[in-house]
Amino acid sequence: MKTHPFPSSDLDPFQELNALYGRLHQSEKDRLQLEDSNGQLQNEIKVLREEIDLLKGYLRLRQHTIFGRKSEKLDASSSMPLLPSFEHIFDEVHEDDDEADKTQDEGSKPQKQKKKPGRRPLPPELLREKVIYDIGSDEKVCACGHPLHKIGEETSEQLDYIPAQVKVVQTVRYKYGCKGCQETVKLAPLSPQPIPKSIATPGLLSHVLVSKYQDHLPLYRQSMIWERIGVDLKRGTMSNWVLKCGALLSPIVELFKQEIIAGDYVRADETTAQVLKEPGRKAQTKSYMWVYMSGSKTNPAIAYEYHPTRNEECPSVFLSNFKGYLQSDAYQGYNAVTKQKDVIRVGCWGHCRRKFTDVLKMSSGKKGKAFEAVTVIGKLYDIERLMKEEGRTPDEVKAIRLKKSKPILEAFKKWIDTQVVVTAPKTPLGKAFRYASRQWAHLIVYLEDGRLDIDNNACERAIKPFAVGRKNWLFMGNVEGAKAAANIYSIIETCKANDVNAYQYLRHVLQEIPKTSQENLASLLPWNCKLQPETSIKAEDF
Repeated sequence: MKTHPFPSSDLDPFQELNALYGRLHQSEKDRLQLEDSNGQLQNEIKVLREEIDLLKGYLRLRQHTIFGRKSEKLDASSSMPLLPSFEHIFDEVHEDDDEADKTQDEGSKPQKQKKKPGRRPLPPELLREKVIYDIGSDEKVCACGHPLHKIGEETSEQLDYIPAQVKVVQTVRYKYGCKGCQETVKLAPLSPQPIPKSIATPGLLSHVLVSKYQDHLPLYRQSMIWERIGVDLKRGTMSNWVLKCGALLSPIVELFKQEIIAGDYVRADETTAQVLKEPGRKAQTKSYMWVYMSGSKTNPAIAYEYHPTRNEECPSVFLSNFKGYLQSDAYQGYNAVTKQKDVIRVGCWGHCRRKFTDVLKMSSGKKGKAFEAVTVIGKLYDIERLMKEEGRTPDEVKAIRLKKSKPILEAFKKWIDTQVVVTAPKTPLGKAFRYASRQWAHLIVYLEDGRLDIDNNACERAIKPFAVGRKNWLFMGNVEGAKAAANIYSIIETCKANDVNAYQYLRHVLQEIPKTSQENLASLLPWNCKLQPETSIKAEDF
């Protein structure tokens, strides 16, 4: 009797073999599916880990923004070997610096020594009260029996504070009449006032404006301060004064704008603002405050302009007749201006550096490509700092930039081009490299003219007070208030740029502008008017 190689079954041996093959095939199919599913899960895990790392980086950046230092400078201890493509260039720059130091040692240009920190003397114009300390008469006899005589004195000064005091200026106008006809009446004329029929003098108006727009003190807080010294000044009253002063100062701001356009170097920047009551718009809708600044170091002018949008028409209208260099960030709204004839866009290395420093903050200072980029950009700033300390002329600045900065920029551009290809475009580091690559044509324009700055930080500093004040007063009530704020900020920031006391200037202008003709308004510009001693606070004013 023959035996079968397979166990006895109801199925035919060939059917059992096919069933076994089917199970093996299904097992292999399941295994491949599991491997494919495992691969997908591994890819998802990798993507999620990258997203987690990115979110952790953004969290570290946010924490650093809130709690960390604002400076973008690297620590002195953060030293790292530079790439070979940069080392020889920096060596040449340092050799040139050594030669320049030797030349200065020979007597061509003395180096400026840094002033040692110390207490500054108190202003001599302040009111002084003498407090004399003397020893008793019984102590004015020496142990040997001879009387002591005065041989000198030691004087020290302390600063005291007297709470604010106000005075009432009582205006008395004599009135004359005729006893004969009993019809003629004459009254002494009243001098023009900044706000007619108001209790506010130019000094009080200037104090309110400077307190809000320079010291960032909202009007309701000022009202509380006035209440403490017994003066009832409502917030609404001061708000009305601000609106009228903003309109009164408008002609001066127009002269600022003309001064800016007349030059061939303009800086521009913009920031958000919120206006509660604006026709056809919700209160939450963001508006914008634009700032324009003349690039000239002599008599710089700064002009704020309020606009409800960030549309490119805003700078296009303001700079419609401008020809020259326009320095700004990479916002595309300025493209319409640079499309005009004879307008050249100048980039900002401060913004470029910030892209890389943000990556450093996100990585907790981990040294890598971002650190390398910040180090190279720092070398460019070192060159600018040294030239500023030496007081170089624009022609000398241009020559030094072409000799020292240009080789660094050329090597930096080659390195950036290689990194753009190998760095993921959507990562913060990839975005930083692409920003530098796309803006490169604008970033190197500063080499063309020694008057141009390497960045737009001067304009950013001019707009920063608005951003700081915005955190205190939060919003502006209406469009008229926004325009008044723009005019007052223009006055105060222009005064600061020209080293003019904003309170004294506003007090002088508010007193003189009601009686100054349109043709003579230029005499009231900060660099033209001479502030008289009576515009400053004196002891007899209290």
